[in-house]
Amino acid sequence: MSVGVTENINLSLGVNSIILRARPNKDCPRFTDTQELSIKPARYNTDFQRASTPRKTMFYGVYMSQPSQNELDIMRTTAAYETIPEIRLPNNPYSGKLTLGYWTNHEPLNLIAIMHKKQYTEINPYSMEVFHAYREHLANGDKNLMQKSIAFYDFLADEFSKKDIRGNYDYKISALFSEAASRNSVDGIIYPSVRLGGMSFNVALNELAIKKLKLDSVEEATVQQEGNNVSISINAFTKCNNQSTFKLEDVPGKQ
Repeated sequence: MSVGVTENINLSLGVNSIILRARPNKDCPRFTDTQELSIKPARYNTDFQRASTPRKTMFYGVYMSQPSQNELDIMRTTAAYETIPEIRLPNNPYSGKLTLGYWTNHEPLNLIAIMHKKQYTEINPYSMEVFHAYREHLANGDKNLMQKSIAFYDFLADEFSKKDIRGNYDYKISALFSEAASRNSVDGIIYPSVRLGGMSFNVALNELAIKKLKLDSVEEATVQQEGNNVSISINAFTKCNNQSTFKLEDVPGKQ
């Protein structure tokens, strides 16, 4: 993919940022191995996904800039909608377990941001802040470069916000861009979560960036959908201390 010279939105996540990565339990009654919550092995990545190609795997997670209790709830909800297709269907009864791994970084993460979807900048103050900072930066430079960069990233924003996916080929453009961008000193991509209407962000980190992360804690949750209402209740928790294995402890009264 080649579009000539454009100005990227470069964003750095500071040390100890929280990235939430989720995995449905499905046939596994309870996870105990840190690797089970980490990056998907490349050999299993056979399709295009929003930010990864069949030739390359990425670590997908959910991020918010200042995770208060309310934002942690939004992060959990985002993780559920991103990983459980069944709850995206209206009036589709569902009940299942979801394991939530909270990762933190011990080095800054250097990301390229896709923040141009106008409706998302109106919903999320962080998107608006990054978007306006980028526009102000461009305004001080070459006018043609500014117009070209804005047009290119407007196009990418549409690609990264596709909601009705007919097949994995619908992810091809965003996936190829992510593969090309996540090289050299770039650790990955950050973009608003289409599944939650831009209220939170997804990050996709390359394999080398995983060395900057450690698993801090794990929750096991029950996700239920009745009608159009989705509930997430935490029934087990543990701190991990960056160990290779962990043991979840049941929350009293939630077994």
